[in-house]
Amino acid sequence: MIHKHRLKAEDIRFQTVKTLNKHLSLKVEGYKCDTEMIWDIVLKASAEQASIEATCADLETVADSNTVREHLNEALRITDIRLHETEMNNALAASIPVSMRREGVEVAIDFHDEPFYGKHPELKALTCRGQAKKGTTHFIIMRC
Repeated sequence: MIHKHRLKAEDIRFQTVKTLNKHLSLKVEGYKCDTEMIWDIVLKASAEQASIEATCADLETVADSNTVREHLNEALRITDIRLHETEMNNALAASIPVSMRREGVEVAIDFHDEPFYGKHPELKALTCRGQAKKGTTHFIIMRC
């Protein structure tokens, strides 16, 4: 069966960037880098499970990876992590079909199974203790 309407990668990128711009307060206005470029780099890196460094090297018309990281670090400060978390959760929730159940569920996900060895007090404040695994007793948590 051949569908009349096909979803293309560019359609998905357009809708994703539209949702991100609507819900997230990330704004970049540099002379080499802007918000749209940042979204293109971050989306490509996440889709391909690649680093910002590798993604910037892959793309011809984007800023250097150091410039991109500098803008991201400036826009996504650790002191505003709860605000960013709320914005990202709202962006995710906006994409859930109305017909799906809307009950809250507490979840914890460990995608990488890497230990956390952070020592900085601000970063340590964002962690919670857990059962020791490979000598690690602290884990970064995000609440949904």
